[in-house]
Amino acid sequence: LTVRYDVTPPSVELSSSDATQYNATASDPFEVTAQFSEEVFGLGLSNFSFGGAFSSAELAAVSRTEYTLTISPSGQGAVTVRLNDASVADAAGNANDGDSDEYAIIFDTVDPVINLTTTSASITNDYPIEVTVTASEAIYGLSEADFVVEGATVANLTGAGGDSEYEMLLLATNLATPHDITLRLASGAASDQADNPSEDPKLSRFDDDATASRLTVKAVSYTHLRAHETRGNLVCRLL
Repeated sequence: LTVRYDVTPPSVELSSSDATQYNATASDPFEVTAQFSEEVFGLGLSNFSFGGAFSSAELAAVSRTEYTLTISPSGQGAVTVRLNDASVADAAGNANDGDSDEYAIIFDTVDPVINLTTTSASITNDYPIEVTVTASEAIYGLSEADFVVEGATVANLTGAGGDSEYEMLLLATNLATPHDITLRLASGAASDQADNPSEDPKLSRFDDDATASRLTVKAVSYTHLRAHETRGNLVCRLL
């Protein structure tokens, strides 16, 4: 006679091969896997609790230890799922003990909006010109090479992937003659965590034309430049 003694309740882990933040359409559901520590019995869709931007779900058994939830979101935001306490039992009748950890996936199809601003006037002798890059959410992949600029160069972009605010400098290329500087950020230069591309912003501090924003740089004196000299930007005068 052999009898297996078992008083250990089954445990479950919820996971997904989809990214925790994704931008599929609302009609394109994602899958969550419920992996149990042992064979369980009596599992149904009603044993799960859903929250957030949840619309509907279906449950399919892969095996007695693995089940797949196919979940459709209702709109933007996080969709949450968890297994309720005492929902299933193993062969010995031990029920799962306590709610499972809550699993969440964020549904996001909104492109990040980026604004370029400066405190410099539209006609200025500031050198360098300080520009603030502000995004409506955390963005990734932004670099100096993503900016399209005429009449200046971009320098000292600060900020890291996952930030929503960056700082940068515009260095006028002709300090002796008044000229216009135009600046914009290439469309899709950065993206949010769900890979939604950024829109095409302009330097909003200045009057816009069809393609970019514009400011006029005045000629400045050698004394003015020396006052803004740094170890990284030395000023010299040709005699």
